[in-house]
Amino acid sequence: MRFINRINRQLNGYGYNLKEKSYIIGGGLIGAATPIVAARYFVFPKIDLSTPNGPIAELFAWLGSLAINASTMVIEPHMPIPLYTLSAGVGIGALAANHSKQKRIAKKSKIILEQEVEK
Repeated sequence: MRFINRINRQLNGYGYNLKEKSYIIGGGLIGAATPIVAARYFVFPKIDLSTPNGPIAELFAWLGSLAINASTMVIEPHMPIPLYTLSAGVGIGALAANHSKQKRIAKKSKIILEQEVEK
């Protein structure tokens, strides 16, 4: 919980609102999940859920994809692909958040200028 509070404080320091924070956090979550989902569907492409062993095979496919992604971090040459894609997701989320923040600030500035012109 302290980790989440720390992230929230840091994002508040940059002046992000809830929508902009969700862009960054959502980008990170999507980035972290991408290699796991990719491994599941590329390494274990054909699992028939209609068979009696289908749900168990599906479970093992997801566990296998988690193991594949975890092993890339532990086994040489230490390629932490989920961390790379997480970083890319956070980066893309930050770009979207900055764009949203700039639009919000520009809109607020325009309203303030219009109010001052009316006076």
